[in-house]
Amino acid sequence: NLSGRDKKVHTAPKVQRDRNRFVPRPGNVTPQRSYAKAAPRPTNPAQHVPDVLEEMRALTLMELTQSNCRWPLGDPRDEWFRFCGNDKDMD
Repeated sequence: NLSGRDKKVHTAPKVQRDRNRFVPRPGNVTPQRSYAKAAPRPTNPAQHVPDVLEEMRALTLMELTQSNCRWPLGDPRDEWFRFCGNDKDMD
């Protein structure tokens, strides 16, 4: 025995925990998944393009040049995704 260590160490009694009880904490809460069906994609996306697109040249990535505006228009996953394409303002 080391000197000063002869005494028993008193510990607090163990608390019985209800193992079936779940306490949500920020790190262990799983987000609920929605199983609702998404709205169907339009059959003709051109009908649903905002009027803003009509004022723009709407170029594909391959049609862009250094002098074109590269503001994205629409959803990049759609086949009709384009970039603004208007001339950049040179101030």
